[in-house]
Amino acid sequence: MASGDKAVSWQAEPCPSWCVVTHQEGDPVADRLHEDGGRTVPVRVWDPTGAEVREFHVSIHRRDGTSRTWIYIGDGWEQRVEIDVVDIDDVVSAVHSEQAELGG
Repeated sequence: MASGDKAVSWQAEPCPSWCVVTHQEGDPVADRLHEDGGRTVPVRVWDPTGAEVREFHVSIHRRDGTSRTWIYIGDGWEQRVEIDVVDIDDVVSAVHSEQAELGG
């Protein structure tokens, strides 16, 4: 559905500009989300047995009819975090501060 359009009767608002979902009339309530396409990033994650490379997905989503937008970061299985978009700058700043302590 083109961003800004209402695709189906259950939509409370038009899709935001970043939504790439093709909404269907029969979508279960739990699946009524606006989502962007996201990005995949290979990252090394700590594991008790050593570092392991996994692909993390970074994406945006918002439940239809709500005002809170989330940034999802995770591997889709074991590790994930969903951060309110209003807090993401603070999290990124904290990560950069930690990185700067390493001289990076």
